[in-house]
Amino acid sequence: MGYPNIPDINPDINLNRDEVIDLLLASIALEELSLAHLVNGEAEKLQRALGTLQIPGTDGTSPDDYFQSLIDNSFDNLLRVNRSINKTLKLAMHKEFILLTKLEDILDFVREEQPPVPPTPPLLCDQCSIRAENEQGGPDPVAAVVDGQPLTGTTTYLINLCNNCGGSNNFNFDFVLEDEEGQDFNFNFTQGRATRIIACDPENDTATFEGTINLASGDSYFATVTITETTITFSAVNLEGGTPQTFNATLTIDPVETEIEPCPRPE
Repeated sequence: MGYPNIPDINPDINLNRDEVIDLLLASIALEELSLAHLVNGEAEKLQRALGTLQIPGTDGTSPDDYFQSLIDNSFDNLLRVNRSINKTLKLAMHKEFILLTKLEDILDFVREEQPPVPPTPPLLCDQCSIRAENEQGGPDPVAAVVDGQPLTGTTTYLINLCNNCGGSNNFNFDFVLEDEEGQDFNFNFTQGRATRIIACDPENDTATFEGTINLASGDSYFATVTITETTITFSAVNLEGGTPQTFNATLTIDPVETEIEPCPRPE
């Protein structure tokens, strides 16, 4: 068993907070690996004493493929070996408690020193009021690409931004999809909050906005939604590195499902 490899750190140490936390966690992992080697060594020591340790390079089919027993069928010798192993395992157990305390201190540091997340600014309703819904009229057909995999199916959705130029701000999509082999997939995006209306053309019933939305699994996504008279394009990227990482869908909709009205701009 060799010594753990640790990153090279020159005298000019320049580490940010996240890198320090990563190094502390890595140090615990390396110490756990060392303890695992130690416990494995004690197990092999017991096998060697009992004569059940296989000689390297043999296939284990013959009694000659194993080291000879060292206890000479003596119960006292077996107890001495057992006491020796117990002492080593007790030391390993004490070390485990120290590592647990170290890990708890690191987790407390992460929680206590985490900078507060600034609140999402309210959506500026100075362009248009956007409302689109098919929850009452039934699901619409959709073609999607999820992490590069093409899927088809249906979706229900609700978009309610700046309703009557007020402060409403929510959107959600529930996709029921399947692949070419008929395997089912369900992606329920909820708690959507728009952060910005990028473009809005009430005369042509088109609009584009962006914001955050959560998948039912708990992952948060950054989404961009574009509405036309006959389609809605929904594109989302996972902000937490989970699965799926990317989600892109095009909905075929009925024009009566959308309502885009201008908002008076302040003079």
